[in-house]
Amino acid sequence: MFPQQFVDDQTGGLITRDDLLLVLTNLTSLLVRVHLNTSAQRQIRLNSVSLDVIDSGSGSGVRAVAVETCECPWGYGGTSCEACLPGFYRVGGVLFGGNCMQCECNAHSTQCDINGVCEGCTHNTTGPHCDQCLPGFYSDPTKDDCQLCPCPLTERSNRSVSPYPKSSSDEVHQCFTV
Repeated sequence: MFPQQFVDDQTGGLITRDDLLLVLTNLTSLLVRVHLNTSAQRQIRLNSVSLDVIDSGSGSGVRAVAVETCECPWGYGGTSCEACLPGFYRVGGVLFGGNCMQCECNAHSTQCDINGVCEGCTHNTTGPHCDQCLPGFYSDPTKDDCQLCPCPLTERSNRSVSPYPKSSSDEVHQCFTV
């Protein structure tokens, strides 16, 4: 079978690979409609029909030869490259189609939601792209991990940090008490 042969029987238009994959998602049964020629004199039977599926976790070692396994481009995964790898999200949150884009979390998280907002920021960072330090920490999280403010007070609630511009391209962080 070739994608050029997939045609919508209602409209006559070509069906894209993405359309076909969307229809086949979570397919559990296949019904076949047969139109018989009225001149047929004998009984007609359909046999040897199968639907091959693959389960990457089965470990049976049996090869499903009729199931495609693709070598996916960077950021894509799955037997048909239908999924985004961890650390990537699909633009627009659609199941198929669209592009898998890398999460932009400044190396402080490995996952983001369907809108590209980072989840589970680490290294004392926060923000939609893990691009801000938590209160009481300082640094430029786009370049380094956030460090605990070296203020002399021992209670976390008394530590804070405030950036102030040193020049148009640099920032210096100053600790202060609140």
